[in-house]
Order: sequence, then structure tokens, then C-alpha cells
Amino acid sequence: MTGRTERGARASDYPALRDLLLSTWPNPNDELGIWDYLVASDPTLEPENVRLVCLGDRPVAATTLVMRQVRTRQGWTSGAELTLVCCHPDHRRKGYGGATVRGALAHLARRGGALAVFYGVPEFYPRFGCVPVLPGFRTELAVAPEPGPAPSTAADRSSPGLGETGLRDATEADLSGISRLHDERISIYPASVARSAAPWMWRVRNPEGHALWTLPDGRGYAHVAFNREGASLDVQEAAAADGLTARRLLAGLTGEARRRGFDKVHLFLAPDNLVARLARLDGAWQRYRPAAAGFVAITRWEPHLPPGYRVVEDARCDLFYRSEPGGPERRVLRAGRGPLTELLMGYLDIDDLLLRQEGTVAAAPSETLPPGTVLTAEGDLDQLRADFPKLLPKYTMAPYYFWF
Repeated sequence: MTGRTERGARASDYPALRDLLLSTWPNPNDELGIWDYLVASDPTLEPENVRLVCLGDRPVAATTLVMRQVRTRQGWTSGAELTLVCCHPDHRRKGYGGATVRGALAHLARRGGALAVFYGVPEFYPRFGCVPVLPGFRTELAVAPEPGPAPSTAADRSSPGLGETGLRDATEADLSGISRLHDERISIYPASVARSAAPWMWRVRNPEGHALWTLPDGRGYAHVAFNREGASLDVQEAAAADGLTARRLLAGLTGEARRRGFDKVHLFLAPDNLVARLARLDGAWQRYRPAAAGFVAITRWEPHLPPGYRVVEDARCDLFYRSEPGGPERRVLRAGRGPLTELLMGYLDIDDLLLRQEGTVAAAPSETLPPGTVLTAEGDLDQLRADFPKLLPKYTMAPYYFWF
């Protein structure tokens, strides 16, 4: 009963897997809540996509793949959210958790998936070929209080009156329009995860701490969290059909923050989001946090490449580029997994990579370069700039925000 095996889960493993999750996260509202909600709601959840290490037949470590369409530089492709990585406290530091991560990524590749996206511990995941390329964006807008006493109790802060600020709670009838706005305004960045209009994907699990609001005409929506400790209305997601609608949506959000006694609105939105841009014009400041815990693991290179390119992984290289005369694949990118992922996901562009490597790669003796490879020439730089512009990779975490 003590032999170690690595395998995909079976439905009969689910009770033991639930116990394993509870041993790792004792608060049932945390990851266990995600698991229970997936099992109850997600029709795409397959036991085989949960990778296990078992002692005997009992799971002691697990990693779950939630199969999704994920956006790459070239468009939508098959991928996954990697989540619920866990190991029983009695069996840690034996490589079991890492084995399930490796097994999950190998399984994703066998299924034809091109990438996995997730947030995780920065010190743990790079060893598996996962690269941090998901930066953080935050726009903070101060909210001027209205004259008169501010709300002083939780009851006051959650009192009726939402419609007075031009917003209302979203209903299932709103979800097709909200989903369309999500597709047009939110899931346009590399690493975005596709989200349908299915009600379970939009359910607000904790209405005391979160809400999904929409404008009455359905042309704008926002998912918000009530940050009592930080005295802020935290907008995790927001989309508007046009600039005028974005102005109405932002006015409604600031009005709600003021009504609930918050002194600021935090917008966790990409800088080019219409709502974030208007907030900046209204005097908000923006904060950029370099990628550290937001990871992408590329399991197939082809869906990330423009036509005419191929990739050669070479850990000795930071980034080398070669044009080959003739043939359908005449442009070769040779590099280690880190810079390749940064370039293909749009986190860094070619000029960033060359600047970072100036004085190391450029100064390398020619005999240390891979045979037949030359450092990028000026003429090639223009091609690389055109084919790999800097983008804003952003994981929309669908539908995690709506669970907590």
C-alpha cells in the first residue's frame, strides 16, 4: 500500500482529493470552495485532467487543469488554467507536488494544449519551465466625500440605493451582453481566458464582499470587491461599449464608493481600458508591478508564432535570431524558455531583451555562439519589432473572482 504512482484522477478519487485539499487549506471557503464549485458546476472538468501522486491508492499530491480557450499573440487556442496545486502536510519536501505540476504540463501538451496560465509562488514554479509574464496594473482614484456624515457601520455601507448611482445588480438576463463586452474589451490580451455567458461562470459567491453590477442599458459592467480594511472599492473587472458609457460607469463606481464610505476606487484594469484611461484623466495615478507571481507555461510553440517562424529551445542563449533563405520556415528564434516566453507573450519586446542582455550576450565571444547562429542584425530588428510588438498580457482569472 505504500508504492508511489503518478496518474490521472478517477471520479472515485474525488472524496479523497477533497480531504487532501482540506488538509492543505483548512479554510473551506478558500481552495476547497473552488474545487467544490468546479465539481458542481463546470461541465468541462474531467477526472483525467487532475494529476495525482498516490501512495498506494491514496492521493497525497495533486494539480488540476481547468481546460479553457486561452488567447495567444495569434488568437485563441487550447490551453488551461493550472490550479489547486497541493500536497499533504505529512508528505511535503519529497517532490510529490512538483511531480504533479510536471505531469499536468505534460498531460496538457499531450492533449494539444499550447499554454497554462496561473498565479503561484515565485520561488517554486520556474523550475518547471513556467515564466512570470503577467504584470500587475492598478489605477487609484481618490473619491471626494459628500457633505454630511459618512456611513459608519457595515449596515450603512451595504444599504439599498444602488440605482441612485446609475448601477444595478446584474441578473442572468444580462449575462449575454456582459459576456459580449467581456469578449470585446477584457479578453483581448495574451493570457486571457475565454468565458461564456453560462450563469455559473458569473455567479458571485460572496455577495457581502463582491458584486457584479451593470448599467441599466447593459452597455457597461463591473465586478467589484468591497475592501473594508483598505477603505476602497476594488474594481477587478470593468468594460464599457464606448467612451461615453465608460464615463457613466466610472461615475457610478465612484458614486457607489462614496455612498459606502470608501475614499478611493482601485481599478485593477489594463492601462488602455477605457474606464482606467478616464480615471487617469480625472487625476488617478497608475501603478505597474513587474511580473513575479503571474505565470505562463508554454507547452506548444507553434500557436504563439507568426507565419514563417520556428523556435529552437537552447538554454545557452538569451536570444539569437537567424534568417534562413527559402523554405516555409525561414526565420528561426533560438533562445532559452524564459526570453522566448517573454517575447511571444508580449511581456517584453526585442528592444527590451537586447537592452537587458547588452554587455552579456553582445559581448559573448563568437566561439560560444551556437553553430550557424548570428546575433540579430539591424535589418532584422525591424522585422522582429513588427512581428513581436509589446503587448499587455493579462490573465482574467475566469471565473475565479466570482467565487471568493
